[in-house]
Amino acid sequence: MVTFTTSNVFTEISPNASHKEIIVVSPTLSIASDVIQITLADHGFSNTGLLTVTGYKHTTANSVVIVDNPTTTVLFGILSLTIVSQVPTGAARVYRIVGDSN
Repeated sequence: MVTFTTSNVFTEISPNASHKEIIVVSPTLSIASDVIQITLADHGFSNTGLLTVTGYKHTTANSVVIVDNPTTTVLFGILSLTIVSQVPTGAARVYRIVGDSN
């Protein structure tokens, strides 16, 4: 298991709304049981305002995309996304995170 905190790519979708939305793209070397940790306040989220996390993965590198939701926990304002399934080497995982702004 590896915990990624800085190698993810973050894209903020709604920077000035009462709801925040970010897209997180994991490193292509991530595998099942790896954890991606996101400090909610760093992205403008309320610590208790998480609304939804939706995950997707490529079945092959840069190819078909299917739903692949992670296991999630929030502790002290840190969202942990635990990857639950394998993908082929080089295939991306993308997570959409929506919540209330702080």
